[in-house]
Amino acid sequence: MEEARLEAGISTPFFVLQYQSYLAQARSTEVVAKGNYFKAHAALDRVLGASLEANGISFEDAVKGHVTTSAPAK
Repeated sequence: MEEARLEAGISTPFFVLQYQSYLAQARSTEVVAKGNYFKAHAALDRVLGASLEANGISFEDAVKGHVTTSAPAK
């Protein structure tokens, strides 16, 4: 958007760089938020004692130390 305004002559390179910086910061914040979500989800599974089931592992397989199924995609 701001690049189009620059090409039209109604903005400056400073504002283009400023908005690109805002976009990079927003994307970084999104990545951190997603990481925090997955950490919290894993902690919830751990507290509820549902870590094995959440990862598609039966208790019997865990005791044997051999997993026969693949984990579900999240």
